[in-house]
This record gives sequence, structure tokens and C-alpha cells, in this order.
Amino acid sequence: MQPLSDRQQALLAALPRQQRIARVTGILCSLVGVLYIVWAVLRFDPLGDPTEAIGFDAVVTAPVATLYLKYRDYVETREWEGSQARALAGSLRRGMNFSAGLLLLAFRVILGLIVTLLGFATMTVVIERGRLLRILAAQGLVPGDDAPAAAALSTRSE
Repeated sequence: MQPLSDRQQALLAALPRQQRIARVTGILCSLVGVLYIVWAVLRFDPLGDPTEAIGFDAVVTAPVATLYLKYRDYVETREWEGSQARALAGSLRRGMNFSAGLLLLAFRVILGLIVTLLGFATMTVVIERGRLLRILAAQGLVPGDDAPAAAALSTRSE
């Protein structure tokens, strides 16, 4: 095996620190994604007005509110003649609230799933990179927590 260059040794020496950062990042992304999904599900009100359900995630909710407001204003500003027409308009308003709220929930759940899966992917990289680092530490190429144990194993096998 060829000896490692100075640049390669520096990259290998920086990996344990990068592992800790990636591990924390992966855990945080997964946790934030799951918490966001739970928050979105708990916030969903089937009959509530989705424009009133705007939370800290206004970037996600603003497109739904924009689509919804145009049609809600049309239904609410129109004069409905007769009790049947008013009852149908009320049913239409509830249906619009439900479908806009469901669309908002879907946006939030999809966003939460993306963040959660990003965290899971990061954790997968951390786990696999850790396995490679243990192999390199056993070969004595990178200092690690397993270096004394790896050195003991290599002297026993000789």
C-alpha cells in the first residue's frame, strides 16, 4: 500500500470531528421533521379557516391561503337568496375549508417527511463512514478511539 499524502492524512484526521457534526445534524433533522409532522397533524382543523391556521411556516401556508382567499371572498360576498341557497353556500364554505386545510396539511407533512428523510440519510452516511473509519484505524491509517484495541489485535495476529 502506498503511503498517504499530507492532504490525505489531513482529510482523515478531520473525519472524526465531521462525524460528530454529521451525527448531531442527522439527529436534529430527523427530530425536527417528525415534530413538524406531529405539529401539522395536531393543528389540522377539518372545519376551520385555513387562513387563520397560519403558523410560523408562512412560506408554506401562503400559497394555500392565496388560492383559498379568492374563492372564499366570492362565496362570502355574494348575496344568496333563499334558505336553500344559504344552506348550500354554508356547505360549500365548509367543503372549501376542509379541502384547503387538507392541502395545507399535505404540504406540511411532505415538507416534514423531506426533512426527516434527510436526517435519516445523514445518519446512514455517519454509520457507514464510521465503519470505514474503524477499518482504517485497525490498519493504523487514522487515529481513532479504537486505535489501541486495533494495535492489540494486530500484534496478536502476528
